[in-house]
Amino acid sequence: DTAVRLLRAAGLGAKRIPVACAFHSPVVAGAGERFAEALADKPVRAPEFPVWANRTAAPYPRDPDGVRAELAAQIGAPVAFAAQIEAMYEAGARIFVEAGPGTVLTRLVGQILGDRPHRTVAPEPRPEGGLPGWLDALAQLAVAGVPVRTARLLQGRDAVDALRAPAPARPGWTVDGQLVRTADGALLAGALAPARRVVETTVTTDQPNGTPVDRDALITEFLRSGREMIAAQRDVLLTYFGGTGSPVAPVAPVAAVAPVAPQALSSAEPAFVEVELASPVVQEEVPTASAEDVGRVVLEIISERTGYPVDMIEPDLDLEADLSIDSIKRAEIAGELAKRLGIAGGAELLDDAELEELTKARTAAAVTAWLAARVGGGTASGRPEEPAPERDATPLGVAPRRFEMRAVELPDVGPQAGSDLAGQRFFLLGDGGGAAAEVAAGLDARGAEVVLADQGHVLGAADGTVHAVVYLGALPGPDLPVLPDAFPVVKAALTGGAGRLLAVRAATGAGAVRAAGLDGLFRTAAREYPDVVARVVAVGDVAPAAVAEAVLAELCAPAPEPVPAPVSTQAGAGAGAGA
Repeated sequence: DTAVRLLRAAGLGAKRIPVACAFHSPVVAGAGERFAEALADKPVRAPEFPVWANRTAAPYPRDPDGVRAELAAQIGAPVAFAAQIEAMYEAGARIFVEAGPGTVLTRLVGQILGDRPHRTVAPEPRPEGGLPGWLDALAQLAVAGVPVRTARLLQGRDAVDALRAPAPARPGWTVDGQLVRTADGALLAGALAPARRVVETTVTTDQPNGTPVDRDALITEFLRSGREMIAAQRDVLLTYFGGTGSPVAPVAPVAAVAPVAPQALSSAEPAFVEVELASPVVQEEVPTASAEDVGRVVLEIISERTGYPVDMIEPDLDLEADLSIDSIKRAEIAGELAKRLGIAGGAELLDDAELEELTKARTAAAVTAWLAARVGGGTASGRPEEPAPERDATPLGVAPRRFEMRAVELPDVGPQAGSDLAGQRFFLLGDGGGAAAEVAAGLDARGAEVVLADQGHVLGAADGTVHAVVYLGALPGPDLPVLPDAFPVVKAALTGGAGRLLAVRAATGAGAVRAAGLDGLFRTAAREYPDVVARVVAVGDVAPAAVAEAVLAELCAPAPEPVPAPVSTQAGAGAGAGA
């Protein structure tokens, strides 16, 4: 307390840090000796991978005694964080993950490494991060190339059979094209209204051809039309910006003018009449309240103290989580705000209670509100709010249109003309419930060479030449999703030189649910690797003989066309799919 008081008397801002003790300083040097005694009889093993010490900025020793000594010494020694990050970067580290809440260390790593290639990941950047922040961190690591085993996230979780699950509740609104309606067909507030058909009418006149009308009447009609058009545009813009348009004053109809005879043209100069133009009415500008000035000062001081541009500092951004402004920096900003706005006499700093209250504000908007209340700020603008436009209460009911996918039984395609498979080398990955043996027998009968491998086998240079790969791991098996475990297998097959890549899955039931991701993966592979025939064969019957027949039909097809797969259309069988 004495140190804080003396620093403030000298014109410096000071804040007590809420920590239990002055760690990493000579004050706690005695704790290192007691900690070493406690570690002496504890089992300690050498680290399996390099772990950098924050005291020496070097990896921990490889022997247990050295590890114990370093753990005890770091308690009372300063943290060489910058040197530690530099040493890790020099050793090849490029991805830095901050363990724990906040982004303070993430920000420090960015300041140390600067523009050098690196990536920082904060699993809990916000206090309410929780599980979403953890999943977002895993996604960032996966994008960076780290082999993340996402299948572990789904272990132990219940899977719901979509075919047997109860029908979902009726939604409270429907979307049909550009129209959004409630369940009873009424338009939502602010939604687009349906287009109205314009009725075409034919306008006739009894004016004899060649007989001119009064020129003054023509000009009057033209000006009236222009005035109505400008008034309509004004109402549209006011409605768009939240106001209400004023009703257009009724205009008396123009009396019919009797036809006049054409007048002879005169050679005299036309007479011009000077019309005095009314001076434009300038709307008196409404003075803004002091809250806007306070908000501007808050953003300027935050920009000066942190280096962020003013345009980048949004009022609702979290000062610590989004802008990495810690409590010490917030206290410094609070003191500068008090001086700039003249709170507590101008030059004096805030007392402890006021400073603590102000530093608890987590956003620029919260800081502005607190300061505006102290300086007597009011609302941001004195402009009266205009009433919202009334919504058309006319019910508009249009039944939504729906497209439903149904299974349609196709006729038998008949035997296909056999293609030459002799001499080609096939890899069958997975047993497929006994289907691999049936497929291998059919390929062997056609002169092909067959190699059987596990469903998780990743093709490499040791496997030699590969002409085609048939993935049978999606057929009935454990109740686990096929992806992402099958992704490295498919990737190796695509990049290993195979000309054909087939995956077989069930068309209905639980097998179709666990292998549903294969369809999108193979569609993407077909576009990214146009030289590879990548297809998914969906079979209604997963018996080994039926699977072998469908696979051989696909391989022997003369042209790259989908082969229809017969699927039962009985009630409860589900929707089928072709190959």
